[in-house]
Amino acid sequence: MGTYTKLEGKMSAKIHELQGQVAYYEGKFKEVDQLRRLDMNEHEHLRHRIQGLEDSRDDSRATQLRLQQEIATTRSALIEQEATVVQRDKTIAYLESENRHIMDNYHKRAEEYQATSEAQRQQKEELESTIALLEEASRHHMQHDAERDRVVEQLRIELCAVQAARDDCEAQLAALGLDAQDSAQTVARLTREVADAKAATTLLRESADEERRAWAQYEDEKERLVVGTQNLLTRHDKLLDWSCRRLDRARDLQLQQIVFLTWNGTTQRAKNAHMALQLQRCEAALSRFTHELTATRESLGQLRKSVAELSPSSTLSTAIVQACHQAVLERDVAYRYIDSLTLSNQEKSAQLHQLHTDLTLLRTKNELDQCSGSDKRALLQRDIEHLHNVVDGSKAAVRRQQMLVYRLCGARAQAKATLLATVFFYTWRDVHQRRTLGGWCNELLANTGSPGTQRVPEWHLMDYTPRATLRRLTLRFAGPFATSTDE
Repeated sequence: MGTYTKLEGKMSAKIHELQGQVAYYEGKFKEVDQLRRLDMNEHEHLRHRIQGLEDSRDDSRATQLRLQQEIATTRSALIEQEATVVQRDKTIAYLESENRHIMDNYHKRAEEYQATSEAQRQQKEELESTIALLEEASRHHMQHDAERDRVVEQLRIELCAVQAARDDCEAQLAALGLDAQDSAQTVARLTREVADAKAATTLLRESADEERRAWAQYEDEKERLVVGTQNLLTRHDKLLDWSCRRLDRARDLQLQQIVFLTWNGTTQRAKNAHMALQLQRCEAALSRFTHELTATRESLGQLRKSVAELSPSSTLSTAIVQACHQAVLERDVAYRYIDSLTLSNQEKSAQLHQLHTDLTLLRTKNELDQCSGSDKRALLQRDIEHLHNVVDGSKAAVRRQQMLVYRLCGARAQAKATLLATVFFYTWRDVHQRRTLGGWCNELLANTGSPGTQRVPEWHLMDYTPRATLRRLTLRFAGPFATSTDE
């Protein structure tokens, strides 16, 4: 009975000991189950975070593609503006040459008009002097005709008297019977006088015919001079009409050119406003990326601290070094692209400045043509100040756009490097735990109570204290990458 009592006591003690071990192992199993659930939750959380990082990477790529498309659009717009500027410069040069040609023709026509006016004035004076001479000659001819008519009338009277005297003489000779010699001499003398009278009459008739012919020639010359004067006046009127029409056409063409250049300037200002709006959008995107970059840098600092406390892996370290080297190469490519874009922006700014300068000079020229001396000086001073303001604004815009592109490319390179480092870190952490702590094995857990078995690794008992605590890690992103976790 005592033996059974002792055996019962020993068995009760062993049962209590086994019950204590069972309770201990049940607690351990519960702890293992809890830790396993925590590990699974952590793996699930890491998977979600990696998925979020991949989504962020995809969004970054989409944003990068969109920015590249906007840059390509900007480049095409710059190319179109360059072509427009070249065409406008050619048009301005052609218009200036046409304006010079028109002004030269105008000066030539003015000189020809002055020479023609001087020649017409001289010809008119000559015509007036010729008309005065002709009138004086006509007056002399009329006086000579009156004198001739008077002499002819006297000669006719004398001829009638001679004829009457001859008749009287013949009657007296017939009546008195004079001798033949005296009669012959008297008849001869009278015959000579009659012949002289006939010759004088013939000369007077010829002189009258010559006077009539001269008068007809004078009338013809006068008519010809009148017709020539009328023709010259008609040509003068036509020349004035042609010059006025030509000047009107030149003025209309110049006004059309001014209107076209004004419209072109308005279009260019609208394009500049559109480009300024795009620049504001890019600046807004830059501020958003800057905020995201700041949050990523903070998270990256925590990750770097955690990585510094862990043992490095040669394979993953090499992969990380290669990835960082690739990120550096991409950053260099981005910097080269920044330089090329900066040069194109500088060329665009120079072309825009040249356009504003040409338009301002043309407006100033048109205003100066219509203003006085003091107004001209005021307008010149105002245009000089406007040109200085345009140059300063163009330089500031180029600097802002260059800084914007530089920040965007830097943010892109930094975000990609951060993403690669984060993915490599979580991959390395999983591999490092399995390599240093071993894999999961249920047989070792079943044989832990048997004597002679080795000590179970801490990985299996889940009773280890890691060298770095990674269970409280917060990654803050803004915008499309917004994922915030806090275990």
